[in-house]
Amino acid sequence: MVILEEQTSDAEHVEPVVKKATLDQFWKLGQARNEKNRLESASKVLQAVAKSEVEAVYTVTRLVKGLAGSSNNARQGYFVCLTELLRQAEVEYKTVAKQVQANLKIGGTLTKGEEADFLVAQLLAYSAMLR
Repeated sequence: MVILEEQTSDAEHVEPVVKKATLDQFWKLGQARNEKNRLESASKVLQAVAKSEVEAVYTVTRLVKGLAGSSNNARQGYFVCLTELLRQAEVEYKTVAKQVQANLKIGGTLTKGEEADFLVAQLLAYSAMLR
């Protein structure tokens, strides 16, 4: 969903404003089949963060969720981008850890395949933080 203006549905929740071009780069990052396309998309996402076109916390959230995808190509793209984002931007460990805990919970109604994807995503997110 693309939100063109900040909207508040309740007093505490504010939807981030994200340009369609930036959202497209997240999609391209997940669909990249080779290293050249993966690096190009990751670079454009990182440039958007550097230009303050998109908030770093929103980007971390999208990347952490993307790590849980079932496609290895998508995982590689999101991992590369998350690793570089943590290296270039001033994102704290606790911000990433909070997103991992909120978005990659194990248990409940997950299938074994989904649970495996979430565990791999957790491993990748923590590996990105260590790099």
